[in-house]
Amino acid sequence: MKKVLLFSALMLGIAFGASAQSPGYMGRRLFLKPEFSSTVALFNPTADNKGGEDPYNDKLRFGLSTRYGVQAGYVMSRKWVVAVEGSYMKTGMALLAYTPSLASSNGEDTHNLFYNLGGPELGLSFQSYTLRKGSLAPLGTYAAVRARVSFLKGEVFEHKIQYDEGSALGHGPINIDPRHTSLALGMEAGSHHIVADHILLGVSAEFNLAMGLSSSASASGNQSLFRDTATRRMLAHSFFFFKIGAGYLF
Repeated sequence: MKKVLLFSALMLGIAFGASAQSPGYMGRRLFLKPEFSSTVALFNPTADNKGGEDPYNDKLRFGLSTRYGVQAGYVMSRKWVVAVEGSYMKTGMALLAYTPSLASSNGEDTHNLFYNLGGPELGLSFQSYTLRKGSLAPLGTYAAVRARVSFLKGEVFEHKIQYDEGSALGHGPINIDPRHTSLALGMEAGSHHIVADHILLGVSAEFNLAMGLSSSASASGNQSLFRDTATRRMLAHSFFFFKIGAGYLF
């Protein structure tokens, strides 16, 4: 009889432990979380030509780089979460371009262009949660790795021209296709907390290294300048962000 009771208690303990360790918070494995990311624009101007160095008079201005997005996550185990991300970003970019002068056979006109560079982004991240007391994915502290692709298009916000000899004849075509694709690989550290019934609050910081994916085979002249400048701009813009989000567990 004692052996039967001992065996029953052991089986009950195993069943309880397995139940307590099932993935998700109270069995909820899906979450949807709108997010806002921001950081001080130290390296380059923002879309409103603020932050970093003014491209025309070198004066420092205060500005914020921002990103708006949403994250959909699925709890794969007590430790791991996979998340699909969508976001939108917009930043500023200064570019010097050149066209042959129409008034001089050997001269060049200089174009000081300021672009609003922005567009949608898609990302995929894997989050690893610390298995401490009270922690269970998607709750507690975590570290994440991420890949994010940005599909950008530039719109000319300001255009200043320095003519080689007079402006009566205008200027030649600049020949820039203002589209750019960028890939950012990054890491993130943060934490998730339950603040109300199934309401999830998250805070984190992320670091990214961006590289251009736009084709370089046919890029030359001003198009090559645009590609290289956009690549450098995204490297600076995406490098570091603070992030906060609030979502719902399903």
